[in-house]
Order: sequence, then structure tokens, then C-alpha cells
Amino acid sequence: MRAAVAHNSAKWIGGLRRRILIALLMLTGLARWRVLAGGAAVMATMLFATVSPAWAAVELSVTPSLPSNVTVGQTGLAASIQVTNASTATQSTGNVTLTELNLVPACGATTPTVGTGDCPTADADPGVFTVPSPPTGTGEAGTACAGTTFTISGVDSSTGQVTFTPTTPVVLTPPATADATCRIDFTINVSGEPTHDAGTAGTNSVQTAALGFALGQSSVDASVGEASGYSLTTVTKAQPGITAAATTTGEVGAPISDTATLAPASPAGPTPTGSITFNLYQSATCSMTPVFSSTVTVTSGPGSYPSGSFTPTSSGTYHWTASYSGDASNAGATTPCVDSTETTTISTVTPAKPTLATTASAPVAVGGAISDSGVLAGGSDPTGTIEFGLFGPSNPTCSGAPIFTSTAKVGGDGTYSSGPFTPAVAGTYDFRALYTGDAGNTAVESACGAANESVVVSPATSAPVITSVRQSVRRWRAGKSLARISSAKPPVGTTFSFTLNTAAKVGFAFTAKLAGRKVKHDRCVAQTRSNRHKPSCTRIVTAGRLSFTGHAGTNRVSFDGRISPTKKLAAGTYALVVTATDSSGKATSKQLRFTIVK
Repeated sequence: MRAAVAHNSAKWIGGLRRRILIALLMLTGLARWRVLAGGAAVMATMLFATVSPAWAAVELSVTPSLPSNVTVGQTGLAASIQVTNASTATQSTGNVTLTELNLVPACGATTPTVGTGDCPTADADPGVFTVPSPPTGTGEAGTACAGTTFTISGVDSSTGQVTFTPTTPVVLTPPATADATCRIDFTINVSGEPTHDAGTAGTNSVQTAALGFALGQSSVDASVGEASGYSLTTVTKAQPGITAAATTTGEVGAPISDTATLAPASPAGPTPTGSITFNLYQSATCSMTPVFSSTVTVTSGPGSYPSGSFTPTSSGTYHWTASYSGDASNAGATTPCVDSTETTTISTVTPAKPTLATTASAPVAVGGAISDSGVLAGGSDPTGTIEFGLFGPSNPTCSGAPIFTSTAKVGGDGTYSSGPFTPAVAGTYDFRALYTGDAGNTAVESACGAANESVVVSPATSAPVITSVRQSVRRWRAGKSLARISSAKPPVGTTFSFTLNTAAKVGFAFTAKLAGRKVKHDRCVAQTRSNRHKPSCTRIVTAGRLSFTGHAGTNRVSFDGRISPTKKLAAGTYALVVTATDSSGKATSKQLRFTIVK
């Protein structure tokens, strides 16, 4: 829709003549308004064929022309503003020099402020239209200002009013002559949506008024006339696009979601803000209450935005919609119900049937620790726990409560172990293991008494017993042979003998008492030049060690004083500590003394 209304004026009639003319016009009817030199509003009637020169007016008409319908984001649109010399009577014979030409591109009112042609502040919509850089207009060919360049500059930033300043003066010749009109062509960009409606528009559209205003001076008597006019433009919001793709299939108990993609408007408008709301329906018409809703904020303009997740509890077909809220300059948009990419089919879960193979630890004696482990296989991303239970001793049916329990958290197929348990009583112990299962996996349990789930715990063993620790002679000379267990006649040196009740590892430790000096913290150390005046003390020094594998019964060790092929004990008195240690680490010791002479 486009409209243009001229509001013209001339300011030169005295008060008495003005009142007479108003009275005459009231008697005959009105055709249009004029503003005369005194500033009062008068009307000219089409019934008068001639008007007295005393009442003649400098009259202009202004017609702004913007496109009838535009969309936010459009650029480089053709626009114009036209001003015409419409003077009457004696003024109609003279030229009119254009002294001011202003334009408010967008206003929520069609009636401008008197005297300036500006938009009332309450109806102002600055920024809806902008002029591309460089902001200029050009006089249209065939008009009075043909080829003239007009600089377009701001007058009032609060309303968006601009003024057109020509490089050379614009002179409008008398009405009905070839150069009575000047039309200026320029381009505009649609940068936003108006907030004030100057007319009636549809959804996502606002009608705004472009207000033109002109001042001109007559060459007849230097009288000044002014005029205003408007045109209406419907501005429609930019329309971003929205598409969405949801989880296509799923199972009861598994989360599903949707992802919306906000596409730029065409032509591209301001960056979209606002929000996207996702709704999920079990109704095929998307008319019932949604079973799930999720709203996300549009933070980055066009792009992808995921919804929150929803976990269905029943099977069936679910339908998503994604709705963009829109904002001040962008219209909202919604994906259609039952869109192929917005449908999720949920099926009942068929759980996997994993297996659990368990193996208990090796036999031990009382005092040793036992445990169990299980290999979970064939699951579908299993979660949950494996519970280990121990029964016994001698409870092959696993009756009653377990004497020990341990739980391992499951995170997929793999090997899981119980904690350790130390039995205090000998006997046969049986483990059981239970995988508890989850929504996608059935539970599974190992059998009681299974071959790999039994552990035999034997009675605790005592330390080896050493008896009859002797030597053939207590005072002897060192020889050249290495120590050895032998049943032969003792060689030079001595023969140590001892009796074991069981096989054991036997260790010999040879110690000697040596003189020393007592130093700090009562430590007894070897004498040196620096400590020779300290109190004397006796040190116990290990002179050497030997080890053997002893057998049950009497063991004899021939010893000539050799600790190794390169080391032997010096002459002196020694203590021999004999230690027998079994496989569990239990040990006992016996001691005797001997002397080696030169």
C-alpha cells in the first residue's frame, strides 16, 4: 500500500483577510489545507475559479516514495522523494527555490510535527531504514534537479530524520511547466522491524510511514511556503529457517534427544536471538500435552542447538517439534508435526544374556588369603555390580548366609575380582558370584560347588624344630675345604650337626664379639684415631653367612672355616646361629659357640 498526502503552506496573508477567507470557505465547503504566512490553517475550495492575488500562496507538494512491501534484511532498495511547485494565483507565475527537504523514513504516525515535518517522539522508529554509504541521492532525469547530487545527512537521531542537501540550488519553475518538479532517487536498506504501527499490517509485519517535509521561497515576493506528505510501507520480519533431526530409533530406558538447526534468513537479516523450544509428543497430531519439553537459548545466531535428553518408559512412536521464538526483527518458525526427521520409534528392550566364568584362588594354609574373580562376557554395555559370596568351611550347598561378601562395580565386559579373605579354620571353602544385570542385560550367577570355585585351606604349619645342635670339636684349626653336609668321617676342622623335624631352608650366621668405642646415641663402633678415648664397648659383628637346604632328620655340615672360596674366618671365638625356615616363612633358631686357633 502506498499513499501520499500533501500539506502545503504559504505565509503572507494578514489577520483580517485570513478571517474573511475562512468564513467564505466555511460557507462553501473544503478541498484541502494550506498554511499561510501568519501560520493559521485555511482551506481552498474547488468552487472558486479564481483567487484574489492578495490571497495567493506559495504552495509545495511533497511525496516520499519507499517500496510498498519490504522484508528486514533487504538492501539496495530503490526509493525517492518528490517535491513540486504547486503555488497559486500570482505566486504561480514565479519560480520557487527549494531551501529545505527532509525525510523521516519510518514513523508510527502519519501526522508530522508542525514546522519541522519530524516524527513525534512517541512514534519514532529510528534505524528501521538506513541509507548505504556514501549516503547520497541523485536528481532524476527529466526533472528540475536532473543530475544534481544530494548529500543525505542526519538531522534528528532520535527520530531518524535526514535532510537532502544539493550541490547546487534547486529551482522549481511555475506549476505545470517542465521543471516544476524535482525527484531525487536514492537507495535504502531495511535494517530492522518498526515498533510502532502506523496502519494495519499482518502477522510478523508492521506498517510504517515515511514523512517528507519541504520549504521553498518564491521569486515573486520572497514569500516562503512549506509542505509535508507521507507514504506507507509494510515491513515484514526476516524469516530464519529451522530444521531438526531427532534420534530415529531407541529402546525403553535409553535416552533420546533432538537437534535443531537455525538457518539464516534470505535475504540475511539481523543475527537471530531468542530461544528454541523442543516438544515431544506421543500424539500423532502433536495436539496433546507433550511428554517432554526443553528450551535452549539462541546464543550464536544461525547454527545447531541440541535439546535436553528424555528417557522413554514405554514403547511406541514419538514426534518432536522444534519452535524458534523469533525476536524483534526475526519471525518465529516451527518444524512440522510428524516430520520424517522428527520421529523416534521406541521398542521394548530385548536384554542381552551375558556369561560369568569364575575362578577361585589357589589352596593355602590357614593364615593365607583367598579370593575369587569372574570374567563377564557377551553383555550389551553392561553396568551394575558383581557380588561375590564365600561359604564354608565344608558347606558345599552354600546354605545360609555367606561368611564373607565383596562387591565389584561393572563397567562393560571384563574381569572383576573380589576382595581378599583370610580363613582362620582349615577346610573347603566355596565361592559364588552373581552379576546383578541392568536394563539391557540379564542377571547371571555361578553355581555353588563348581570345580573352579572351591578352595582347600590346610591346617597351619608350625615352625621347623631344630634339635641336637652339636659340633665335633669346639677348638680347631682352619682348613681349605668349603663347608658341606656330609655323612663321611669329619675332615680337618669341625662338623656341625642338627636334627630337623621337616625339610627347611637352613641358614648359618657366624658372629664374633669385637672391642669397640661407645659414641653418640650409645652406638658401639670400631675404634678409630678420633674415638680412641671414648668408653670401651663390645660389638657383635656378623663375620659370614651360609645357607643350605636341610632335610628331615640329622644334618651334618663339615666346616673348615671357609665362608667362600676367597673368604675364611680368622682365628677367634665365634657364635653360630642356626636358623630353619619353612615355606610359609616360619622360623626357629639355635646357637652354639666355637673357637678357631692358628
